[in-house]
Amino acid sequence: MNLKELVASLRRDADELEQLDRMLSGLGQAKSSGTARKAGRRGVLSAKARAAISKAQKERWAKVRAAKSGKKG
Repeated sequence: MNLKELVASLRRDADELEQLDRMLSGLGQAKSSGTARKAGRRGVLSAKARAAISKAQKERWAKVRAAKSGKKG
């Protein structure tokens, strides 16, 4: 292999590496769908929804406490 062939081969390899680098760097930049949440953001709940969640959680804890007190007696 002479010097010209070696340089041509290295340039082809460099072009392939640059193309691969562009493809790989584009993977992390994919557009997210409109329904996907962004990291660190929270949705806003209505007062009615918060109340329903609170009520359900209180009922769950009441069952846990009832089960504990039932086992002791």
